This record gives sequence, C-alpha cells and structure tokens, in this order.
Amino acid sequence: ASVPKNTAAQFDDWVGEKVRWPSPEHLSSCLEIRKSEALGVNEVERCSVQAGDVIISEDPLLRIREPSRAEMQALQRFGELGPFLAPALGVAWDSMSDKTKNAALELFFAHPEMLRRASDPNNQTVQACQILIDNVPPLQATGWDASKLFLFLHIVDLNIHKDDERAANAQFTGIFVFGSKFSHSCEPNSAWSFSTS
Repeated sequence: ASVPKNTAAQFDDWVGEKVRWPSPEHLSSCLEIRKSEALGVNEVERCSVQAGDVIISEDPLLRIREPSRAEMQALQRFGELGPFLAPALGVAWDSMSDKTKNAALELFFAHPEMLRRASDPNNQTVQACQILIDNVPPLQATGWDASKLFLFLHIVDLNIHKDDERAANAQFTGIFVFGSKFSHSCEPNSAWSFSTS
C-alpha cells in the first residue's frame, strides 16, 4: 500500500537533510517506502544491488548516547524497566527541534499493542515515564506527557541502530529516518555500518 500523502511529504522533507547517498533525485528510483499492516512503514530496494554497493548513507534523525554511570544508577530504581527507559536520558533534548521530535513519533513503526498501552495511565511503564518526566528537566522541556515518552521509547527499542561490538561506534547510535525502515532478516543479504565520512 502507498504511504499517506502527509507522511510521504515528511519523508521527502528529510531526504535533503539526512540522506547522503543516493542523491535526492535518485532516491525514489533506488528505494521505495511502503506501508503494510505487518511492518508499518518500511523500505525496499527497487534496483539490483551488487556485493559492495552502498544502498543508502544517511545521518541519524537523532543520536542516542549511552547513559552515564550516575544515570544508570538512577535507573536502577525502575528494575527491569531501566534499560527500556535509558534512551530517554541519552538524547540531547535541549537542542532538538519540534520537527525532529514529531518525526521521531510519526515516521517510525510502533506496534499497535504498544499504542494501546501508551494510553493506559495504569501501565507500569507509562507510570515510570511520568516519574522520569517529573525528575528530568530536559524531558519536561519536550512538552511530552508520559504516553508520548513511552511511545518514543518503544519506537527507539524497535528502530535503533547500534553497534554493540565496537565501543568506538557508540557515538553513532541513533534512529535513522530511512535506514531504520529496512526489515530485519535472519539471513541478511546486506549489512549496515557506521562511518564519519
């Protein structure tokens, strides 16, 4: 199915800002954004690719740093929810535009069950999100309520690109408007990598 017009317009807007390869005028001939019930908004390659070809190169919509030791200790109060909540402390909220915050909530897959849970004020994770908002001033500045923070954390959980094998690549951890749309395969025929160039 096709992507709704307003969503397609948002993707078009981010192409020039984030995608380095292919060029914006060639992107639609190489990659197609689709929407399905099972995968939400996803991306497929439209042309043949040879070994060693770059499919896409892009900057992240937002970077997510590893929480500091003190932040990790503070998250221990949440028990098993701590790792899920950690990305909320790893985003530079103060420097993030409303456009970026909206894209983080609107352009990424979120499981329908999580959308339902996000609206439940009795959900333990939603309550933990409210505690974070109440105690972390940069989160208060987002203007988000606990359900939006919960949704954001779920989106990060499903869409993050992170290299756990190389500590030097921790600086590249983030969510990517286009790269995060490729579906996972247990037998992949491509791989992602990080680079400063």
